[in-house]
Amino acid sequence: MPVNKEHRSVLLILADGASCDAFEQLLSVDRLPAIRKHVIERGGYARMTTAFTSTTGPAYLPFLTGCFPGTADIPGIRWFDRKAFDEGPFWSPHRFRSYCGWEAPFFDRDLHADVRTMFELVPDSVNVLGPVTRGLGSGRNLRFRTGGLLLALAHAFGWYEPLDRMGAQALLQNLSRSAAFRFVVLPAIDGISHNTAPSHGRTLRAYQHLDRTVERVAAALQEQGTYDCTAILVCSDHGLSPTHTHYDVAKFLRKEMRLSTLHYPMIFKRNPKASVHVSGNAMAHVYLRNGSDWRRPCFREDIGDVVPDLKERLLDAEAVDIALTRDREGWIWIESRRGCGRVRERGPVIEYETDGGDPFGYSPLPKIMTAYEGLERTFDTDYPDGPVQAAQIFRSRRCGDLVLSARPGYDFRERWEFPEHRSSHGSLHRLHMMTPFACSFPFEQRALRSVDVFPSMLAWLGRPLPERLDGMTFMELAASFRRAAAGPGI
Repeated sequence: MPVNKEHRSVLLILADGASCDAFEQLLSVDRLPAIRKHVIERGGYARMTTAFTSTTGPAYLPFLTGCFPGTADIPGIRWFDRKAFDEGPFWSPHRFRSYCGWEAPFFDRDLHADVRTMFELVPDSVNVLGPVTRGLGSGRNLRFRTGGLLLALAHAFGWYEPLDRMGAQALLQNLSRSAAFRFVVLPAIDGISHNTAPSHGRTLRAYQHLDRTVERVAAALQEQGTYDCTAILVCSDHGLSPTHTHYDVAKFLRKEMRLSTLHYPMIFKRNPKASVHVSGNAMAHVYLRNGSDWRRPCFREDIGDVVPDLKERLLDAEAVDIALTRDREGWIWIESRRGCGRVRERGPVIEYETDGGDPFGYSPLPKIMTAYEGLERTFDTDYPDGPVQAAQIFRSRRCGDLVLSARPGYDFRERWEFPEHRSSHGSLHRLHMMTPFACSFPFEQRALRSVDVFPSMLAWLGRPLPERLDGMTFMELAASFRRAAAGPGI
């Protein structure tokens, strides 16, 4: 029997760092029975692309705002603001950012003012361990007084399992409270993977804890009579891949290019010539001072004059897979060992051109495509949604002049990374960009992006959609694919 929209609610469980390969392998051997029974069999399962940068924090934004990180103006877990750096006082904490430490509470402040969060649009919401809190009412942000301490201990000593247990317990205790939307983050899969491997025994046990959480939630919802009207969604913000080699980009700029370089934690430097900010750790923003101050961006045409041979030497590095730059005409240039291309956004369509080989290794693509046509044509490649993701990150005024994506097996941070990362994410590669998605209400299982979840949840709740969105509802998306398949004139 259909459920009245007035009684519907949504529970979104974000298993940080859950990868398609591990998730699907555990499903295939029946080690995620609760997720199969209470979510997938009632609705469905599909692979879904996340957003670049595929990193904790920025990659939460599509689920909670329907916007890409570039649209939301948070282009990484670390970034540099050239205008604030040039005009702000030396001691200002807002000239650059790292959400990995004490600056994490600035996340809401840094969001673009025009972006609306789910918590603003659905006031009767609850947040458990999520960093985005804009719009939450009093008592509805369950990060706990001890949450910061536990996160610090988890990072230092690898104790991520207590965080998952705490988050699950807080969710269960809150289920009896009226809420149309609940968002809970379980960080253990990501944290344990960084310290060990995506397929390590501890990592796989964290997936099983996720499954037990779903089982306990389903039992509680059944007991209180809200099971049928609660949509349960299980998702991830990024995948991971093992890391065998660290290539420190900041160290390369300092030692090899002789550039005074600002980077975390060495952030209070006077008159730096460059700034490097790594996310995940398989992507990096590189900022260059173009002239006597930081006010002017460094376009593609300028890089060779500002630092001769920089781009070429980085592309020669074994660790660097893809380099992105922008030119004065609005093109985003994509370069790799495979070739060179460029993409430009034109309202609802993108223009995509290559010169020689395709930088992503794609078969020939149309020169003009809708964004979703680009997604569907590239979904099953090593770089799903590559052109759109390369373009959207440059919407942010905080984006680097040069954006690097690492090859699988490599990352961009070595010094000051304690404990050592044995797995990484953040890049444009499918290992990081492709994520699992399970949903207890039916949807057409086609090429999906994480930005599509936000409007679909609002539509399921019967709430109006905001104007500033990068995603489409599952229903709209399915209709657009059917129109495309029918051909022109239909």
